[in-house]
Amino acid sequence: MKKDTYIFVRNEFNLNAIKKLIGNKINLSSSLFVLWNNSIEPYFRDIGDYILLEEHSGKYDLYENRKRTMDFIKTFPHQKILDGKSFVELLEYEGYSLWWLVRQGFVGHCMRAIKEIIAVKSLIQNKKISKILVLDNDSEFVAIVKEAVKSLKIKVEIIDGNNNLKKNNYLKNKKELVLNYLPRFIRVFQGFFRSLRTKNNPQVKNIIMVTQSHVWTSLTENIRGDPNSYTILREMAKGEKYNVIPIDLALNKDAAWRGIKEKKKPFLPFDYFIFKTFFDPSIRKNLNFLRIRLNKLFESLDKSVAFKKALTCNNIGLYDILKPQIRNYFFNKFDSFIGAARNFEIGRKLMKDYSVDGAICLDENGTSRFLVFASDSCKIPSVGLQHGIIPPLPGPSYNYSKKDLHSYKNNLNCLLTDRTAVFGNHFRNLLVKCGNYDPDKIIVTGQPRMDISFEQKGNYTKKNLYKKLGIKSGKKLVVYSSQSFLEESGTAFSAFVKALKPLKDVKLIVKLHPSENLPLCKNLLKKFKYDAIISKYLDLYEIFICSDLMVSIQSTVILEALALEKQVIQLNLTEKHEVFGELASKCINMVTSESELKNEINNILYKMPLNKKSSKERKKFISEYYYKIDGNSTKRFIGLVDSVLAENG
Repeated sequence: MKKDTYIFVRNEFNLNAIKKLIGNKINLSSSLFVLWNNSIEPYFRDIGDYILLEEHSGKYDLYENRKRTMDFIKTFPHQKILDGKSFVELLEYEGYSLWWLVRQGFVGHCMRAIKEIIAVKSLIQNKKISKILVLDNDSEFVAIVKEAVKSLKIKVEIIDGNNNLKKNNYLKNKKELVLNYLPRFIRVFQGFFRSLRTKNNPQVKNIIMVTQSHVWTSLTENIRGDPNSYTILREMAKGEKYNVIPIDLALNKDAAWRGIKEKKKPFLPFDYFIFKTFFDPSIRKNLNFLRIRLNKLFESLDKSVAFKKALTCNNIGLYDILKPQIRNYFFNKFDSFIGAARNFEIGRKLMKDYSVDGAICLDENGTSRFLVFASDSCKIPSVGLQHGIIPPLPGPSYNYSKKDLHSYKNNLNCLLTDRTAVFGNHFRNLLVKCGNYDPDKIIVTGQPRMDISFEQKGNYTKKNLYKKLGIKSGKKLVVYSSQSFLEESGTAFSAFVKALKPLKDVKLIVKLHPSENLPLCKNLLKKFKYDAIISKYLDLYEIFICSDLMVSIQSTVILEALALEKQVIQLNLTEKHEVFGELASKCINMVTSESELKNEINNILYKMPLNKKSSKERKKFISEYYYKIDGNSTKRFIGLVDSVLAENG
């Protein structure tokens, strides 16, 4: 029967409401369910026809979408929209613009909204759809659907979910709120007691550095830590030149619990310093004035035709879609302009209280962004270290226009660290080309965390690993580096397991990202009845060095596996992640269709061992991407810190 009504099911709340509406407002015989991902797929296998939108997404060009979005992000904030001022100027705080402190998150909101609009448009193209049903609990998604069908003769019906469901969801949110705040309170107490024992040292250089709980993991069998900061903290603690003050930032509840369990003294939980701002008269006064100004500014922008016109990308009007999120930026206490200003104030106070001489920013475009601006305000030098992959594919990190960096005569420009350390010349060239960085301020040091693999490689043997994990000798070892926070992860992992199932004598290890939980991979393994070892705490470099094949979607670990002379597949079944550049692509086997995946795995495991040509390409890759893997990258980075501090007296 012809399906003329499409019903969008975006999340679990939608699913619960639809269960109540089937047979009442929903006619299964004429309806097709559109599921945003496979997390809620099991329920629909027995009740009606459905399609997965993530599987459909490969039919449109997401690269072009990303490029246009980034072009938009580089121009929109500089347009004069109110009283002759740009968005950057309207968000001035203490001489700096708060726009730069929320920019990366805002890019994500825009990309997601535009991607979903394009997905809906692509889905209904050439389809005879007369009606689309969406639930009323998600105003953003309702606006997305309306924008997608604009100018099309398709009726959009907003159906009411169940009030009891809304009430239950409200109670669930309240419960989640309590559970989220519990670890924060514990971290506040930890911070109070640790701060009493944390002092500045006038005899040495006091260095502040932000570390991240959500990436805390096993670095070797006997070492656990933040892979981005571990070797730096270790090396700086050896001598008598530095007193490092590590500030621990937890992005979510799980990361907060991990920080409580794992990160002992000297790590100072950032939650403690947030808590202190509520009792600091000066900070409270500044933030209250800002809050009043933001309230008035939002009222004016909400009426501004110029602002709404500026928020148009690729003929897609974004204001109505993003209005709930924009409103949050103006009125929430955290993840907002107020939160950004609070972090900025915390950074300045930390530098004064601990007589800080320099700042190390391990994620200068993300969690350490506030530290870059606070350092500039306090006239303290800052050094950045490349965080993850810098792709040629347009994205918010390290991607700035000349206007972003130089169009204002004062501190309203986007600020960068005084020096930025990168892993290799390839990334240095990208920062200059795509980010308009000053080439004289980019220094190649290598990847500090690779020092761990250099030190430990002599301790790794396949025999010992197999014995430890109970793997039968003779089996091929395949490692899948999971990234379930990516939308296409379910599709990619499902295809990968189906390709592995017919192969004999293969053992799969699923290495979870430190910030993710078990359910997605665990449920899919159960669905396909496939046995695998799944863990987030195995020694990453041990399983890489002992593996016969490593598979991932777009992670930095692909580069690390290549640097360790391992065979790699980049699995791109929906979005085409062009993240590694031309040279790396000569070493990476990129698979873009499920049909070729099985053959590619079979060839690598049984027919195509590394040859001299491949080995030569890898050596060239290492020199360009990771400079040297010689165990000295951390020392080179600290040498850069030394030189920057010396320049500033």
